[in-house]
Amino acid sequence: MSRSFSSTEAMHNNGNIPITAYPFTMFAWGNKDVQDGGGSDDVMMGMTDDSASLIYQLLSTTNAGSGTSVGMVSRNSSTQQAARGTTEIALDTWYSTCGICRGNTDREIFLEGVTEDTDANSVTWNSNIDSIAIGARRSSGGFTTFYEGRLSHCAVYNVSLSTTHQLALSRGAHPFIMRNDALVFFCAVEGNDSPEGDYVGQSAQQTLSGSPPKFVGNPPVELLENYL
Repeated sequence: MSRSFSSTEAMHNNGNIPITAYPFTMFAWGNKDVQDGGGSDDVMMGMTDDSASLIYQLLSTTNAGSGTSVGMVSRNSSTQQAARGTTEIALDTWYSTCGICRGNTDREIFLEGVTEDTDANSVTWNSNIDSIAIGARRSSGGFTTFYEGRLSHCAVYNVSLSTTHQLALSRGAHPFIMRNDALVFFCAVEGNDSPEGDYVGQSAQQTLSGSPPKFVGNPPVELLENYL
């Protein structure tokens, strides 16, 4: 299952951030309803300073003029840098994306397990980051840059996943069996609970904003039961 998000719906947890420094990896499955408008990032998952507007780490989609593509965006106040893909995402189709930040000057974005772009410009980690959200970016206590479409199996690791591991995720491996020693946040976004569970530490449960409905349809992820 998954949830279907609109331009007014999201979910978040403030105060229980699973990452406090580089490196990290964010992974998610998405399914877009509409092409992004130009100029802003539609946020699949983001870690932010909840009380500020320009401090964040985002796994996102954007439209740079040739259709919607994926990106890994880092911003610390006035400094923003990003690794942005160029492959257009097909609408109404499940896709996987993975953003890896290995340090201040090393970020990479993957689509379906394939590198789309890298960026080596410097953005330092901001220790005020205290919120994690799905479906939008937290900004000054509210939400902005909403994702329109379905989201599922959102995961954060406190390491930079190897090529082998992120490729396995993109091919349907469950996040629980990929470097589970480094998995610090996992929200299946099943649409059954409010708040949505954080199935790793239970500390970053996702409080709903609006009522993103349950969507009957899964990304091509293997059932966890298959590994038991």
